[in-house]
Amino acid sequence: MAQLQWYPGHMAKAQREIEGRLKLVDMVIELVDARAPFSSRNHTFDRLLKNKHLETYLHHDLAAAVTIHFICENFLFHKYLPCYSG
Repeated sequence: MAQLQWYPGHMAKAQREIEGRLKLVDMVIELVDARAPFSSRNHTFDRLLKNKHLETYLHHDLAAAVTIHFICENFLFHKYLPCYSG
C-alpha cells in the first residue's frame, strides 16, 4: 500500500517559490475566511513572513459571534492591532 503524502508536491514547490520571492516584496496580504479562521489559512506563513504579514478576514458578517470573539481575543493576546471594515 502506498504511503499517503499529506503535503502535495505542488504545495511544496509553491512554498519554495514564495520563500525565494519574499525579499522582493514589502508586505503579503493573506485572505482568511472568518467562518473558519484556523483551517482556512496556511500556518507556514507565520514562520516565513514574520513582520511582512497582514491577515485580512473575509465573510466576518457570516461568521458565528463566538468565532469573531476568538479572533479578536487572539489579536489582543498577541498585541496585534485589529482593523475593522463594515
